[in-house]
Amino acid sequence: MALAALPVAARAQPQPAKVPRVGFLGVASAAALTSRVEAFRAGLREIGYTEGKNLVIEFRWADGNYDRLPDLATDLVRYPMLNLNSKRITEIAGQKRIPLAGNPDVAEAGGLIGYGVNVPDMFRRAAYFVDKILRGAKPGDLPVERATKFDLVINLKTAKALGLTIPPSLLGRADEVIQ
Repeated sequence: MALAALPVAARAQPQPAKVPRVGFLGVASAAALTSRVEAFRAGLREIGYTEGKNLVIEFRWADGNYDRLPDLATDLVRYPMLNLNSKRITEIAGQKRIPLAGNPDVAEAGGLIGYGVNVPDMFRRAAYFVDKILRGAKPGDLPVERATKFDLVINLKTAKALGLTIPPSLLGRADEVIQ
């Protein structure tokens, strides 16, 4: 999933105020992500956004088909993409002055903020399961684990380029701050 906040440009007639447009690119289907989307909407409402009034959310769903992602992302940002990856997306977002949020790799590639599972920790835990299987455990008998370690990465270089100030309280919670 990738999120991008996009300002809506005035067309033929001047508008009273710019309404931010948020692009939501889902790898799965809308049905599969219903609870996550509702949590996202609830979070926006909690901080004062009303969908359709002072915020527009545009959804695109790949329905599990990764090959659709480049076209869906292009449709969201209205900019041709040759390859969908964090580096390229952040380059486009930087050119368009779009604050981009996503997984930690998005912030590391130049996006504004990233939050998600600590992938190296997840892979370390995978070694535990490999060991159990190599010692004879049946994979179906092993417990399912949820991720327990998450990373918040904030890119201050990007924030500065966009003219944004990150609150010290948020910076204090970050696992990594990119200068």
